[in-house]
Amino acid sequence: MTGADFIVTVSGTSKTPGLSATHTDSEGNSYTALTAPDGPGSGNQDLRGRIHHCANAIVSGSMTFTRSGSSFSYPAIAAAGYSGIKTTSPFDVQTNSHGSGVTTLASGTATPSEDNCLVIAGFASNNTNTPTVPSGFTSRESRALVGGLAYGVSLSDQIQTTATARNPSWSWTSNNNDAVALTASFKAAAAAGHSHRKVNNSRLLAKIGGGLAS
Repeated sequence: MTGADFIVTVSGTSKTPGLSATHTDSEGNSYTALTAPDGPGSGNQDLRGRIHHCANAIVSGSMTFTRSGSSFSYPAIAAAGYSGIKTTSPFDVQTNSHGSGVTTLASGTATPSEDNCLVIAGFASNNTNTPTVPSGFTSRESRALVGGLAYGVSLSDQIQTTATARNPSWSWTSNNNDAVALTASFKAAAAAGHSHRKVNNSRLLAKIGGGLAS
């Protein structure tokens, strides 16, 4: 993830305690958590999804990401790095939703407050199928559930030259799963032209017990 100074992650975990899990990376960055929706399901299958972001991030080409804590399971993280985003108060707006037993899910409409925002569409599920990326968005990471290890999780993005309402909709083939859809926008730095915004390769890592699984 070299060359970036702004990181966004989309994570999925089971059960409500997963929302208070520690969210870290190997470079020691501090993350801000956005509001998470109530998840579908119950008990150990109570899916939770969340977007975190970090401005002024320290990055490396081999950095890793971790969710750690107790009383939750199946954690998964998708992460992408960017440049050209505001270093102070970058967060703009967010929406989210959840569903169960469906094959499509939209996050709800989000309208960035200004032009040139980075719009993130996130998705987490216990679906064994890789979801279809929302129209107009570019996929940075999309992984299906790994049984007994990690939920499925996806991160896609869009750079808006003109602020326009967006309601990213994800779709998949199996309807026996729980899912969470998340959208958030982040403001561009005042001096950043479109050519200054850089997307870096993302990686998905889950912390299970004492180890990382990709």
